[in-house]
Order: sequence, then C-alpha cells, then structure tokens
Amino acid sequence: MPVREAPVVSVPERSGGGLFGGKKRLEAENAQLREWVERLGGLDAMQITAATEQLRAEQARLQAAIQDADHRLREIEAQIVQRVRTPRRRPRLACQFMGAWRTHGRRSHG
Repeated sequence: MPVREAPVVSVPERSGGGLFGGKKRLEAENAQLREWVERLGGLDAMQITAATEQLRAEQARLQAAIQDADHRLREIEAQIVQRVRTPRRRPRLACQFMGAWRTHGRRSHG
C-alpha cells in the first residue's frame, strides 16, 4: 500500500472571530485538512496506523542494515591497515631465486 509523503502544513493561529473563529481562519483550516485527506489518499485511521507501523519496521530494518554494513566496513579497514603495516613475505622459492640471481645472474654478456 503506497503511502504518500505527508504535506508540511501549519495550522493557522486561532485569533478572534467569536466562538468558532473567523470565517477566513476556518476556510484556511478546512483547505489544509482537505490537503491532508488528499495526500493520505482517503486512508482511514486503521490504515494510517498500519502504514505507520510498517514504515517504522522498515526503518528499523534499514538502520540495522546500516549498522551491519558500518561494522563490516570498519573490519575491512582494520584488515587493510594491518596488511599495510605488516611486511609482506616473499615465497621461499622466490627468495632462493633472487639470492641465486644476485650471486650468479648479474653477469653481463658482451
């Protein structure tokens, strides 16, 4: 059930105009209430409550996913830092080859 974004409206100040307020204030309030009803797509109170609960649950799931991703990112960053600080070892065969090359392989053929 799609829920539309709620409008950002303010209720006009109640000032003067007798027991029920002035006609202009009532018309403005009525227009704002119509806008809310239109935005909510004619949902009743139970549907609005269900949609609100659904959106809150989705927000909680998304927040948990963000925290999980943040935790994994920090672990990966720590691994990268550890690898940068730890000297990389050459495989034994490569070390033997390099030692032999340094000793015997620098001959110029000319």
